[in-house]
Amino acid sequence: MTPSQRVLVVDGDRYFRETIRDALTEERIACELAGSGFEAQKAIEDPEIACVVLDVRVEAPDAISLLETLLEARPALRVIAVSGHADQELVLEALRRGACDYLAKPLHDEELCLAVKRALAAHDALARWHTTRERIARLAEVGDELGIAAADVDRETLTVRAASALVDVLGVSRADAERVFQKGVAAVESLGGADRDEALGLLRLFAAAVRSHLEPEPATAPPPAPGDADTHTEMLREIAEAATREIEPERLLTASLRPVARVAAARTASVFLIDNITGRLAREASVDGTDVERADLPRDRGLTGSCLQSGALIATDQPERDPRFDPLIDTPEGGAPGPLLVVPLRMRERVLGVARVFPAEGVGASAGLGETVAAPLSAATRNVLLYRSLLESVEDVARARRDAESSRGSESRRGS
Repeated sequence: MTPSQRVLVVDGDRYFRETIRDALTEERIACELAGSGFEAQKAIEDPEIACVVLDVRVEAPDAISLLETLLEARPALRVIAVSGHADQELVLEALRRGACDYLAKPLHDEELCLAVKRALAAHDALARWHTTRERIARLAEVGDELGIAAADVDRETLTVRAASALVDVLGVSRADAERVFQKGVAAVESLGGADRDEALGLLRLFAAAVRSHLEPEPATAPPPAPGDADTHTEMLREIAEAATREIEPERLLTASLRPVARVAAARTASVFLIDNITGRLAREASVDGTDVERADLPRDRGLTGSCLQSGALIATDQPERDPRFDPLIDTPEGGAPGPLLVVPLRMRERVLGVARVFPAEGVGASAGLGETVAAPLSAATRNVLLYRSLLESVEDVARARRDAESSRGSESRRGS
């Protein structure tokens, strides 16, 4: 949940919408109120509205039509349907049309706040994905325009145009944008905020894509190598599409890994996350090529464990020469060493797991590839964890309801 996020409560009953507002306000969640569909359509113009708590009985327009309108205008918006016991058909229709959750009246304050917090966290992750996809598309358009203009304008003009694109799309300062092309991405030190990793990854990609237009071409231009800027752009697009297309955790992670494995011509590529029960790294998804990945790993041994503990990316073509190398950890199931790329997967400042890629010998382990995919793979991991947390919350609430109904039934039988 970010400080700027707000919740819109839409309910035709003033008592219910004010009760919901009071419960959320106690959790320091800012709210706006709407008593009809028309009021909700006006309120949703506020870009800080991230979640809507929507009574399925609301009118003018009806809740289902309103839901479709809201999601068409704001695809990342999270909508929680609220219903009475007689509204099950409306609830199911709302879920079919895109509602992310539902609550039954009378509402329990803790259940309400938990559902809203999960929705706000999911909105944050989805909004980041939409922003990243838009940035990739806009930078790609600028790169294409620079390529067309390269034959007609001088290097200085191209540099100014490229720097202007970084200022407009990524919000970096003019001075930082110019340093990208003068001294490389490593010279940019002023970037901050929650999207620092994403912005730096896009900076690297864009700088690599336009560098050929800013430097004199060699007499004989070499053919594009695997993993060049165009390939990386397509890879990021595929990862972003996977995040919006897939929900089930293993399918989401596998779909996100597949383009990375293709770029690296990988023997195998996998995502490992810390198992809270065993304390080990458990394989969550993998894309196998000529080799098969291990099922689980210790979290404190080998180059893999070093990446997890330090949060530092590892890229090496000869891992066996590193004193931290452990042949039982830092190789696929078959045990043959080779180029190794280990990417830390973060949520906020915490490393929750790693992505391991074993590139083909001819491709090698690229630190640039690791830096490019660190942010999108971390975002995919965040989506997986949020999805699982939401399911656990729903199951907990359902279990509590069953226990409460069973307890009421027992008391009723004793009373009779």
